[in-house]
Amino acid sequence: MIPYLYTGHNLDFKKVMEQFNLNYHKTTDIFGLKEFYLMALKDKCHTFIEVEINNEDNVEIYRKLKTIKL
Repeated sequence: MIPYLYTGHNLDFKKVMEQFNLNYHKTTDIFGLKEFYLMALKDKCHTFIEVEINNEDNVEIYRKLKTIKL
């Protein structure tokens, strides 16, 4: 595992967003992200979208991106 790439936590962002009267959505895939993003654009309001990802996928994508030459 790559140090500091992923740091697990037990924070509940929904409760934090409720304290600030902000919209909150949580998803685990690109389809949910797209849906909530488009909804936020349509509603023209501040929205916090939490995307929970698979750590193994995250590490693999990180390794692939490191090989890209700009």
